[in-house]
Amino acid sequence: MKKLALAAAAVSVMAATPVFAGETASKDFEIKASVPSECSLEKPANINFDIDIDRSAGPDALLMTASESNTQQFWMSCNYGALITVDAGQLVNAAGAAVAANDANDFTNVLVYDLALENQDKTGAQFSKIQMKVSSDQTKSTTPGGAFHENANLGIQIKTVNNPKRPVAGDYTAVTTISLGAV
Repeated sequence: MKKLALAAAAVSVMAATPVFAGETASKDFEIKASVPSECSLEKPANINFDIDIDRSAGPDALLMTASESNTQQFWMSCNYGALITVDAGQLVNAAGAAVAANDANDFTNVLVYDLALENQDKTGAQFSKIQMKVSSDQTKSTTPGGAFHENANLGIQIKTVNNPKRPVAGDYTAVTTISLGAV
């Protein structure tokens, strides 16, 4: 019984003695990540137009008979507010310059084309539409308000109304460049 009384007394002393906890320690730390600035641009397909001309004799001989158009989609993406630039080259038949010069009032070695680059949904939400009538080399740009990932529409048209002269025979070429990059 003495042992039981001593054990009970020891438990009551432990219960009555406050337990003091040691000091706590805490440290803050940072977690960081880095994402590189990146733009990606899918290559638009090359475009080949076969221009129809009036092959009959008369006042409309050799004039364009129909407009031509091509629309394609390709991906454009930037994870920051990048500049979108279109450098549109003149559609020219360099070898035909002297031939056209022989009757410059009626013939040309340059075909005028319209170019439009816009969002697929055509709202302008991701970036503003770039539109130009290309009769000589020109450049236009737009700066989106932030990051964008868009399956963009690119439309090219050669309209008869923009080409009132007779195109000389031969191959016409232009190089157009779409660039995404730092503002």
